[in-house]
Amino acid sequence: MEAVYQAATQAVSYPVEDIFLNIARRSGTILAPHLAPLQSLLSHQLRTTFPSFAVAAERWLRTTQNPLSAKLPLGNPFHVVLILGGYFAVVFFGKALMGGVAKPFKAKTLMMLHNLFLLTLSAYMCGSILVEARRAGYSLWGNSVDVSEGGIKMSKLAWLFYYSKIFEFVDTFIMVIKKNNRQISFLHIYHHASIFCVWYDPFFSSYTCPSYFSAALNSFIHVVMYGYYFFSAIGIKQVSFIKRYITAMQMTQFCAMMCQAIYNMYSAHLLRDDPAALARMYPPNLSTLLFFYMWTMLGLFANFFVQDARRAAKERREKALAGKEDKKRV
Repeated sequence: MEAVYQAATQAVSYPVEDIFLNIARRSGTILAPHLAPLQSLLSHQLRTTFPSFAVAAERWLRTTQNPLSAKLPLGNPFHVVLILGGYFAVVFFGKALMGGVAKPFKAKTLMMLHNLFLLTLSAYMCGSILVEARRAGYSLWGNSVDVSEGGIKMSKLAWLFYYSKIFEFVDTFIMVIKKNNRQISFLHIYHHASIFCVWYDPFFSSYTCPSYFSAALNSFIHVVMYGYYFFSAIGIKQVSFIKRYITAMQMTQFCAMMCQAIYNMYSAHLLRDDPAALARMYPPNLSTLLFFYMWTMLGLFANFFVQDARRAAKERREKALAGKEDKKRV
């Protein structure tokens, strides 16, 4: 019994990010022999068709990758492109295949397990990132880039956050097999695909100290969102009031990240005459990307928020009219 207890204790104390790192590494080892020929072919085609772009991309990859991210999986952009290609294939080919299926799959068990998994993982990421940020003495914004071995814990957590975006693709898969095509909107696809792309650079370059705020905040929002989905799915109706606040919370998140981007750009402007200090800050080009990306997200979610409010108001009016008609018949 003592041996079992020690083994269980060791398993529980084993960091979650290391578990997923091992899964990703082993998956990469298994798939490498099958993917290497395809990567070689595509790389050759890229060098042949767009030689200048290929040279610039290889130079950027060689000079930008941080020693910490070099120790972690998914640093290869070919794998990122492949995963995105698989996601788009599920969306477009999956919808076409399901069009020939008479009845949609219910997928209730899959949906509950998926929501519970992402609820748990998001809670872990949010808590662990905040604990590590406190341990390392980070401020809210304006933290210097940490490329030392002391930053490996936050790098792993940032990698886990990036990796978790792959699991979120299952949201779309469930919609496809349930034939909920109305939910598979441009906003939904753009949100899932773009966040995976946008987070590649902060992970690859290991700008994890400045990026911890975004990762922790987004993980918190997902705790609320996937918590609502899970508890609603198992029949706990008391959480129904949360639904109306989820989109507003997401939009607030985007505003907070825009403020962070403005703060970073202003700080970079103040330090423009100090190259050494500027090199330790979050790169201005990434802050600019974050600012405009958050604008796109805010605009799309605001449009969804307005349209959803109008749809809900219309349903209430129709329900009220139906109630009046029923009373007239009585």
